[in-house]
Amino acid sequence: LNVAVRDLVQSAVNRCWIVTPYFIPPRWFMELLTDAAARGVDVRLLTAGRSDVPLARVAGRHLYKRLLRAGIRVFEKHAPILHAKCIMADGRTGIVGSYNVDTYGSRRNLEIGISSTDPGLIARLEEEFEIRTRGSDEIHLDAWLRRPLLRRTGEWLLHWLFRI
Repeated sequence: LNVAVRDLVQSAVNRCWIVTPYFIPPRWFMELLTDAAARGVDVRLLTAGRSDVPLARVAGRHLYKRLLRAGIRVFEKHAPILHAKCIMADGRTGIVGSYNVDTYGSRRNLEIGISSTDPGLIARLEEEFEIRTRGSDEIHLDAWLRRPLLRRTGEWLLHWLFRI
């Protein structure tokens, strides 16, 4: 799945939208996303604002500053708990499955993802993404940088613990 995800993000020209409840990606995925944004791709991330694994949510938030500075839009869905996993590119290809793009899942979990180029399915996934982001909180860089130091420190610490 790593190869399929890598190919999908690298081939994105106009947009690459990601839905994941847990966002603690390996470095290669962060680099793909920031590279895509630098190419002018509309990269958006929808992740959990409320999670069944709250420490993972806090750990993943450490990366928002880097994403936002790269021009990536970040949304948090608060209710109901988000558990979908999907990556879509340019309205032409999507991957849906159990796959969390993270180091833990890649090494320890049996994950599955289904890739599709069916225009109807991809259109429906993108439509659902737009509906879900409208009902979510968008994170903005200026407000994000004003978070209390204790919160930022906790996010940093959990991020590095989850990466081990």
